[in-house]
Amino acid sequence: MRFASLPNRVARLRPAGIAVLALVLAMGGAPSPGFAQRVTRAPETPRILVFSKTAGYRHASIETGAAAITRLGAEHGFAVDLTEDAAAFTDRNPMRYRAVVFLSTTGDVLNPTQEHAFERYIQAGGGYVGVHSATDTEYGWPWYGKLAGAYFDGHPGNPNVRKGTFRVRDGGHASTWGSRRDGSARTSSTRSSRSIRRYTSWSTSTRRATKGGRTARITR
Repeated sequence: MRFASLPNRVARLRPAGIAVLALVLAMGGAPSPGFAQRVTRAPETPRILVFSKTAGYRHASIETGAAAITRLGAEHGFAVDLTEDAAAFTDRNPMRYRAVVFLSTTGDVLNPTQEHAFERYIQAGGGYVGVHSATDTEYGWPWYGKLAGAYFDGHPGNPNVRKGTFRVRDGGHASTWGSRRDGSARTSSTRSSRSIRRYTSWSTSTRRATKGGRTARITR
């Protein structure tokens, strides 16, 4: 082929023919047998979805928590998408994420269709992280209550922040890695206390703290 005549030939090609020619030229010729099998895709960056919609009390710490999770992603090599739009819960969209974080959500945040989509995501192996008032969410959805492990049942009277003692029951569980691994270990902590309705077994137990005539179960 004489390259001087190429423009005239290209001019006579139909648009589809021009597209094929451009592809072949870009690839340096026709693809060889087995070409598709030799193509390797770069690994995709893991992603998590942080969901912080509230239909009840809204914690002022949500923005701080979102920033902290975003910073963790930058430090540890995963991407973070933030949303308060329940429309993100479809059959396809959550599958893009390794885990979905319910960040201080409250109240009824998903409709039945979105709930079913999230159930299928978890059943397919997706991850879930519930932060703080994630247990103050979806009281009418028992499946979610079991996923979260418990439902929030109320705060004690003032002061809300109290000191309690934790006993590590399962030193090998991931949630206790920050504590002593001795099964009889006890540690003190001062934090917001709350009563909960228990659903699942716990890796820590708590001693009841009583003050001002009120008793609260202080949870991690």
